[in-house]
Amino acid sequence: MGPPRIPPTASEAKQIRKAAESATLNALPGTQHLSSTILTLESLRKPLLGSTSQQTENVHELFDLLGKKECNKHLLFYLLDLLVVRLIPELAEQTPKELFDLRSSYIPLE
Repeated sequence: MGPPRIPPTASEAKQIRKAAESATLNALPGTQHLSSTILTLESLRKPLLGSTSQQTENVHELFDLLGKKECNKHLLFYLLDLLVVRLIPELAEQTPKELFDLRSSYIPLE
């Protein structure tokens, strides 16, 4: 087993975040074919990130939001809920108690 991970220093963390924000801004491709229409980079970025002058600030705010524990907690619970509902679809319609009562009760056939 290798040595434990060394956490980055504050200046390294800023550099990593700046690189991640830059990569996020550049993640949209130059052109995309969608329903036989060519969409340019600006036509994709503008609805997602705002005007050209606001894009860097909006990505920075998005990273700030994703850095909050409360936001990550809600996101994790949402994804876990989505996973459970995909595995057990009837949980979307009934509570676990209702399902337990339904499955554990004996209903005689008439």
